[in-house]
Formats: sequence, structure tokens, C-alpha cells
Amino acid sequence: MLNRLFILLFILSVNVSIAQTDSSAIEKTENNKLKIKLSNEAKTALSSAILPGLGQIKNKQIIKVPIIYAGLGTTLAIALFNQSQYVDLRDAYRIRIDGDSTTLDVYDINSGSGEVPLSNQRLLTFRDEYKRDRDFFLILTGLVYGLNIIDAYVFAHLKTFEIDDNLTLKPNINVNPIFASFHTSITIKYKF
Repeated sequence: MLNRLFILLFILSVNVSIAQTDSSAIEKTENNKLKIKLSNEAKTALSSAILPGLGQIKNKQIIKVPIIYAGLGTTLAIALFNQSQYVDLRDAYRIRIDGDSTTLDVYDINSGSGEVPLSNQRLLTFRDEYKRDRDFFLILTGLVYGLNIIDAYVFAHLKTFEIDDNLTLKPNINVNPIFASFHTSITIKYKF
């Protein structure tokens, strides 16, 4: 699932960068092969897709790298924990229903393993909960990975954004003298 997500994000990032360039970005080489010049934004997004956080390093936003790895590590660790619990409960249920009375799972009351004994229905309920949680945290891992790529692309694009001194954003507090009340507002001014 993660491989498919990576391939999809890679294709989308390349397609977005190609769609926003002019036709001079695609050239023919001497042996009639097409060569695609990726924009700086696409290169940054691609590098962040290959190694999470590398795009942020290229954008000189190094402070975001630990946040990315904390998000990826936490969601992936929780998903792996839920996977191991799911496998344990799945195997315990399979042992219970195999029809062999000599095999005991760790959740059986007669096993003496120290685990809390569970009924067949409880085993199935916990198994399904751990599977659902595992899937949820794998999706969250994919979202953190995707946000890493989107963040690198957007900030690479905004690096070339020109900030004009004529544009101002100012919060105002106005006093209404008739009703003696305060009104807050935000004013955007552009000087020509």
C-alpha cells in the first residue's frame, strides 16, 4: 500500500510541475529522446518524496525535519504495534478453532501464560479493533508523508514569491462613539 502511495505521489508531483511549465521545458536530445526539465519546485518535491525532509533542508527549513520524522516514526510505530497485536490475536483464534484440544493459545484460561483469558467473541472483537487501528495509522503515515511532499513543494514555490512593500495587513480596533462599543477589523491596503 505504501509503495502504491509513493508511486502515485511521485507521478502527481511530476505531472503538476510539467503542467505549470511552458513547452520549452520539454526538449528533444540528439538521439530523438524527450528530455524533461523539472522546475525547482518539482525537484524539491521529488527529493522530499525520495527522502522525507530533504525538500525542507533544500528550502532551508531544517526545523521541520524532526517534526516530519517524529510524525512518521510515531504513526508507523503505532501501526506496527497494532499489527503485532492483530497477528497474535488472529493466531490465538485460529488455534482455538482448529479442533485440537492439545493446542492452547496464550489467551486460554488453561494456558497459564499470565495473559487475561478471553472468550472467542472477545478475541474476534480485539482482533478487529487492532486491525482497524493498524489501517488507520497506516493511512495517517501516508498523510504525514504526503504533507511532507506538499510542504516542500509549496515552500519551494513561495521562495520566489515577491513580497511588495505596498501591501499591508493591519488589525484595527475601532470605537463607535454613539454606542460606546469596540469593533475589531482587519484592513488590507495596497498603495499604487
